[in-house]
Amino acid sequence: MQRDDKESNLNQQPISDSISEEISDDTSDSSSPSYKFYSVWSIITASLFGPLGGGIVLGINYRRLGKKGTGWVVIIGSFLVMWALSLLAAEIDHSSVAVIGGLILAGGVGQALMGSTVERHIRSGGALESAWRAFGIGLLSMVVGLALTVVVITFAPLLQQPSDSDARWQSFRSQDGRFAVILPGKPEFWQTEYESPSFGHMECDHVSSGFGDSPMPKYGVAITDYPRKLTESEIETELAVARSLKETGVRVISTRELDVEGQPAVETASKKGPIYMMQRHIMYDGNRLYSVQIGSTRDPRNNQERVDRFFNSFQMFPPKKSKD
Repeated sequence: MQRDDKESNLNQQPISDSISEEISDDTSDSSSPSYKFYSVWSIITASLFGPLGGGIVLGINYRRLGKKGTGWVVIIGSFLVMWALSLLAAEIDHSSVAVIGGLILAGGVGQALMGSTVERHIRSGGALESAWRAFGIGLLSMVVGLALTVVVITFAPLLQQPSDSDARWQSFRSQDGRFAVILPGKPEFWQTEYESPSFGHMECDHVSSGFGDSPMPKYGVAITDYPRKLTESEIETELAVARSLKETGVRVISTRELDVEGQPAVETASKKGPIYMMQRHIMYDGNRLYSVQIGSTRDPRNNQERVDRFFNSFQMFPPKKSKD
């Protein structure tokens, strides 16, 4: 009889309660993800050292979702973004652009691509990865990024720019310009115009050449003739303007004053974006400004022998005396 009572009690248990318990047990075992996710804040944290760190963390999340292809796309994309921001920062000469831009992108992209997924992960009982681990990934990505940058900066110019042994230097002489200089290839000629606050409309004649089809480096000479002979104070002012490079948007690296064939001159090294410039400005006889120039994607001062060779080859000639 007791057995029958027990079976009767069991049979009297509501079926819905039994099903509920079974579902609850199955859910507790299967709905909680076994993997961890990086939160959006962790993605931003990893981006403190550049977009590559945030991209790696975001890519790990995708891989844990089983989307390995998407993960690699995100990582490669973040690497390209890192390079784009670095080039922009170099162009405007402000490194904070890369950092701030990377953080803004990381927050926006992280929230858009992974925000709702992380929230569902948490609601289903899933755990989050440590933000410190994301910080470490970001730091490591910065080291890797810097190493790659050093490699590219070191070896890319060697592939793009020929060495001295490849250069076919030849003597160039300009009768109208009254100068001679060595150039590494066939010279090109052009003219620019500008308005001077002191002398009005001015024209500048240019001649330059490079190594074959290579866009850089370029070697050349620019000539500006003044409408009259300048006074000593005006010469000092014009050379000071050439030395400071005002209103040209370039960063002056170094300057020095010198004397070239008895004429006052100033030499400057500067940079605008990825382009380095070395210029030797010479005021000849008070009414003509020669600018002997080198433009390159790497600092010309790293090959001072070539710089000296080019600058020292420059010679000026006096105007021909008119016959009475």
